[in-house]
Amino acid sequence: MGGIPLEIAGTLPRVTVTVKRMKHGEQLKEQYSGYEVRRFRESWDGVQQVEFESEDGMVTAVPVREILSDEPGERMILADSRNNVLMCARDGSVRYRLVAEGDDTGRRWCRDIIEVEFVEE
Repeated sequence: MGGIPLEIAGTLPRVTVTVKRMKHGEQLKEQYSGYEVRRFRESWDGVQQVEFESEDGMVTAVPVREILSDEPGERMILADSRNNVLMCARDGSVRYRLVAEGDDTGRRWCRDIIEVEFVEE
């Protein structure tokens, strides 16, 4: 496994996606801005999946084929803002959220990410 510090995201071009998702039975339409996960590496040779670990210990694992998809509406981004508002903790630190553009149920989403790991063969 090999991880990246989240600070690397700040060196990449920003993207914004508009997503529709269900939350507590209500459909929300929100804009998230951040960084495309597929841009985190130049070469994905040998990488099977990417794991996103949240502050509470939850890990969301996403297969590389989903990370690298260039189909419209299927981007995976590491977002730091929602609806043009920076997502911050009470102490003012930035919070990152994995946003799966085409996942309206939020099953592949992960909030308060503290580490990103590349799982290799």
